[in-house]
Amino acid sequence: MYREYEPPQTGAVRCVWTSSKVGMQRVVPDGCMDLIWNGERLHLAGPDTQAFLTEANGITVGVRFQPGAAPGFFDVPAHAIANTRVPLEELWPKDRVHRLVDGLHEGQPGRKLLNEVYSAEPDGFANAVRRLVASNEVRGAADELGITERHLHRKCLAKFGYGPKTLQRIMRFSSAMELVYAGKPFSDIAYEIGYADQAHLSREVKALAGATLTKLVQDADLQEASIDDAAVHDAALRDLALHDPAMHDAALQDAALRGAAVYDEAVQV
Repeated sequence: MYREYEPPQTGAVRCVWTSSKVGMQRVVPDGCMDLIWNGERLHLAGPDTQAFLTEANGITVGVRFQPGAAPGFFDVPAHAIANTRVPLEELWPKDRVHRLVDGLHEGQPGRKLLNEVYSAEPDGFANAVRRLVASNEVRGAADELGITERHLHRKCLAKFGYGPKTLQRIMRFSSAMELVYAGKPFSDIAYEIGYADQAHLSREVKALAGATLTKLVQDADLQEASIDDAAVHDAALRDLALHDPAMHDAALQDAALRGAAVYDEAVQV
């Protein structure tokens, strides 16, 4: 199961997320960078330009930054780690990373990760570019910002990992997928987001996600079904625990193993 939580009072972080998925998982481009704890190590996921397949082994917790916000905080240009996952000890002093890892082993990983990056600040340039890109003003972005196109491209590489045109392509894809998962008809999405037609949308999704629209929707439906099943299961366990004190500890333990307790704990701040 996968869950996202919007953090309070921070403009640099998009969400804290938790996942209990096991097996091969598909991560699609969204323009963001993530600090990820897999229960053993911390690593920073750079911005992707294509789907990334990763082997998930259980509970994973991450902090997802707004596009363009992470490079300044971690002092690394985004293009230097695009399409890669970098161990955090390669970016931060090892003693700092070791202290953080020790704390994460003690519990409440979501809260501790969020506290560790709470001083991250929104990037004004990145926010301005994102607004222009979202409004389809890519061609006039350099003039709007008062810089040359070459300077714009260079700064975008450092902040996002790719140039403004690629950023626009990925942001449009992300917006389209939000509507896809919301159940909107593909043809309506293509028109609303700005694709030439449904075929254009399908080609872009296949190119960026490495899978068809139908496949992505099927995977999402399976995920939602597993979430619903888990919610019903855990509710039944809690009800059983209330009516049968002898089952209390076993019920809570089973729910924790399913990740419910981890989700509640992960984002306490």
